[in-house]
Amino acid sequence: MHNFANNGVDEYEPYAGLVVDASSNLYGTTQHGGSGGNCVDGCGTVFELAPRDGDWSEKIRHDFTNNGEDGYEPVAGLIFGPSGNLYGTTLGGGAANSGVVFELKP
Repeated sequence: MHNFANNGVDEYEPYAGLVVDASSNLYGTTQHGGSGGNCVDGCGTVFELAPRDGDWSEKIRHDFTNNGEDGYEPVAGLIFGPSGNLYGTTLGGGAANSGVVFELKP
């Protein structure tokens, strides 16, 4: 099990489902949290949870920043492309501040 915390460091509010890779790692998004960027409550993250000795090891794979190009507040799930890249969308950010479609390469 993994607990998210609104503690100023961790990400929180995972709204969407998870995707799993061939190694049983789980990937998802959180609407808030992360290092902050230009958002009061953090701009959201893409995270990975890897099974480790009966528990889960967490890694932030992307920390959204709302810097005019990057998006913020990913509230939808992720999908894997044929080459193993992760794809998703954000609620806001980008050139018109209307969200972005993003790609994360392994």
